[in-house]
Amino acid sequence: MNKLKKIFEKKFKINLNNEKFKNLKINDIKKWDSMSNLDFIFELEKVFKIKFKTSELENATTIKFFINYLKKKKKI
Repeated sequence: MNKLKKIFEKKFKINLNNEKFKNLKINDIKKWDSMSNLDFIFELEKVFKIKFKTSELENATTIKFFINYLKKKKKI
């Protein structure tokens, strides 16, 4: 989860404690909207060497989703 958090914090230029980070949802912070979410997803694909399916993207709106997805892919 630390790698995911560092990517998020760098992308959105914000520092968060672990508990707040784990519970974030899109639009909880001003800079995290649908367009910046796509940029975040592209960065995750590059860093973790994964590829999200189009059908998965509609649910990709919470940090919990990304944590669970990366755990499922055995990337964290």
